[in-house]
Amino acid sequence: MASKESIDNALNAHSKWKVRLLDAIKESKSDFKVEEVQKDNACEFGKWLYSLTESDRKTAESLNIKELHANFHKEAASILELAVKGKKNEALAKMDFGGGYRQIAGKLVVALTKWKDRL
Repeated sequence: MASKESIDNALNAHSKWKVRLLDAIKESKSDFKVEEVQKDNACEFGKWLYSLTESDRKTAESLNIKELHANFHKEAASILELAVKGKKNEALAKMDFGGGYRQIAGKLVVALTKWKDRL
């Protein structure tokens, strides 16, 4: 079942990725592996999201968040890959105002907040 606590945990955990990615860009290395970051079911929120009851997983809200969450992980992994390859400018461009990361992260935050408010 969807819970406010799980959504709060997701918001907090995913907000930390901005700092992690900027650190990876700065250092050209990371403790995180690109392949693991790309998985949308490996983080705590992803595990929770995939463990929802079938009826909860099939709601329009849940399906939208699942898609946004998967896109967030793909974008974060893409940036991390650029960062560890030393492609700092390309990685920073993806995180900049018009870049994909901000757009996807913003949409995910809005969707999660709306879901939480309806609970």
